[in-house]
Amino acid sequence: MALSCTQASSLPRPDRSERPMTAPLDSPTPAGSLDSLRSRAQALASEQRYADAIDLASGVLRAGPDQALERLLVEWRCREFDTRPASQARQDWPPAYADPFPQLRGLPEIEKDQLSADMLAGSILHHGSLLVRGLIDPSVAASMAEGVDHAFAGRMAQSDEYDETLSTPWYRRLPLPPDHLVERSREFVESGFAGIYMADSPRMLARFIDVLRGTGVVPMIGEYMGEQPFLSAGKTTIRRVPSSMKTTSWHQDGAFLGQSIRSVNLWLSLSDCGVDASGLDIVPRRLDYLAERGTGGAYFDWDVGDEVARSAAGDTPVVSPVFRPGDAVLFDHMMLHRTGLPANMTRDRYAIEAWMFAPSSYPLQHLPLYI
Repeated sequence: MALSCTQASSLPRPDRSERPMTAPLDSPTPAGSLDSLRSRAQALASEQRYADAIDLASGVLRAGPDQALERLLVEWRCREFDTRPASQARQDWPPAYADPFPQLRGLPEIEKDQLSADMLAGSILHHGSLLVRGLIDPSVAASMAEGVDHAFAGRMAQSDEYDETLSTPWYRRLPLPPDHLVERSREFVESGFAGIYMADSPRMLARFIDVLRGTGVVPMIGEYMGEQPFLSAGKTTIRRVPSSMKTTSWHQDGAFLGQSIRSVNLWLSLSDCGVDASGLDIVPRRLDYLAERGTGGAYFDWDVGDEVARSAAGDTPVVSPVFRPGDAVLFDHMMLHRTGLPANMTRDRYAIEAWMFAPSSYPLQHLPLYI
């Protein structure tokens, strides 16, 4: 079994309590009450009641930022997976969902208020993906983009050798053993793809999950999967793709993650994308196989060449959507896609990529995070 967050941590693990769940805080309270709630959250975590502690602490953070609590939340989100009973996999997989766009050859597109579990699942299973306009408010997206800048500033303050004393609320690395896949992949994520693990930005993670839960997407994904999804520390990233980027590669994440997992990825734009900033190129059809890799103009032996990608698209043309701040694409590990590079890029692209997996088939090397 892959090393989990709990195994990677040195904190003790006392017996789990059976006391009832503590209700989350829904509105700001006086400072004394907040101090009491912080203490209660830590007490719940010490009893391995991490989900209860997370709900309580998340409410506290809505009253204002708290660096220490934000860091603890990353730890607790990791540990919750190990304290839960084994999840029972949905037997009818892939499940039978009607095609919500039976006449469409291309990328399904809806407004936020049209989103449902049936719409999400049917679009992914029949068309490979779903574009949701206005999933979050543009002002919220703009605020999240500012957070991305803060996270990258925290990263840039570090030298090649990470120094914990230089960490900030926006950039503090999740402590992991040196041989862990997520640890070994961090340099590749940061330097190669202009990204940062969201788990390495405690404040961004706390804010993003609060926003994510507010969209209603998580229970829809849970209905589709038949299980409560967990976020991935190793696959969930904040992105700031520079306008100077010149190369891009087609890929299916199932080539790295395996085909037997059950996943949904939320790709969320935080800025205007697809015109003067990079976007996404998408093969808008369902592929139930992994496309041939390393041929047809591929850069590497693990990516898909442009000739192969366009052959896989067949009579369904590749699409390159124009995104506004707050728009999102939902897809799984079989969708063939790449970073889009328009001809006249002058601005950086801000986005979040949030992968969620069903616990019964979770690729544990990518570290589950409770949502």
